[in-house]
Amino acid sequence: MTSPDLIYEIELANDSYLTNTRAPSDDYNCVCAVFLLASVGNIFVLLVILLDPRMRKSAANFFLVNLAISDLLVAVFCIPITVAEYVNHFWVFGNSMCKGTGYLQGISIVASVLTIVCMAFDRYFAIRHPMKNRQIFTVRRVKQLILVTWFLAAILVIPILVVRKVESHDFGVNSAYQLGMTMSDLSVQYCTEAWPSDFSRQVYGVVFLGLVYVIPGTLTVFLYMRTGTTLWAKDQTLTRQNSFITNEGKLVLTRRRLALMMIIISLLFAVCWLPYYIINICLDFSPLMSKHLIPLYPFTVLLGHSNSAQNPVLYCLMHRAFQQALLRLLRCQCKTVSRSNNNTQFCKTSVGPLLTQKFAGWDCGDDDGDKQRMVTDAAIVVAGWEEYFVVSKLVN
Repeated sequence: MTSPDLIYEIELANDSYLTNTRAPSDDYNCVCAVFLLASVGNIFVLLVILLDPRMRKSAANFFLVNLAISDLLVAVFCIPITVAEYVNHFWVFGNSMCKGTGYLQGISIVASVLTIVCMAFDRYFAIRHPMKNRQIFTVRRVKQLILVTWFLAAILVIPILVVRKVESHDFGVNSAYQLGMTMSDLSVQYCTEAWPSDFSRQVYGVVFLGLVYVIPGTLTVFLYMRTGTTLWAKDQTLTRQNSFITNEGKLVLTRRRLALMMIIISLLFAVCWLPYYIINICLDFSPLMSKHLIPLYPFTVLLGHSNSAQNPVLYCLMHRAFQQALLRLLRCQCKTVSRSNNNTQFCKTSVGPLLTQKFAGWDCGDDDGDKQRMVTDAAIVVAGWEEYFVVSKLVN
């Protein structure tokens, strides 16, 4: 069966051979800009988080690392191959690369979707159930969860690995006669998806769209709506507990900024990749629409690939802890960071060994007031004592 990729390549190759036209150079300039920004930006994201001890303490930052890895894979492997294919108008990289690039792009997309869903769950528990969040989303468990997302992505995209292959296409006797060329000269190869039937391709397309967009999108919207009602609503209990903390307003703004950044990441991903899969679904069910949709196909691919370059820019604009860590990286201070007196608060109490054991392992110091962690305030009234023991902890 002929895939949208092959339909587009055949029509584009016919236009190129018969009219000697090429795509505008501005399109390639845009692709090159996306490639450079995505490659450099995501490399910096990995360096900033993995080399900075403060950033590595936050379990949520490892979700950002996973997004950066998937975006970097798309930038390094998929974008250059796509550009080369559009420049040459046929496939020159062999059958292995044909299978590998499509499979790798599919895995990266699915892994990104599952990571975004995990981030939504993380923010939901961090704001609505902070104590459970501290137990569930530890750094170790987040790393394990990331491995699970890649495993599930690899399984879901296996059909793409099976059906992708290189096929040849002949332009026909009339075209060869017009151009004064032999048929062997007009036989070119394309990387396409050879499905057993139209029905099997349609089923997989619908199932893939449902599992990758509809269900995760609905779940993400629901979680962020629940999170937003708590985060932006006036919570009297939270306000009363936070009255013990002098930087209450600053911490609340930090939580809101982080949640807003996560929402924007989700929206950008959905907006960038959804048109590409909508066109594929439409072509699967109505090949007659190709004349209207094929001209839009390369732009939907570019839009999807551009998402790989957007997250690093978003972190620089909205993630204050990332901004500070980036400055430390550029100043080569990642391994020499020391806590200042202004950022360290010592817990003092006379409650005794019982509370010492109760809160063993809690770091009472505020590493960074602007870090992407939310505040959990535990106000404990000890019977027989005339003081309160308040522990404020920035947790993931």
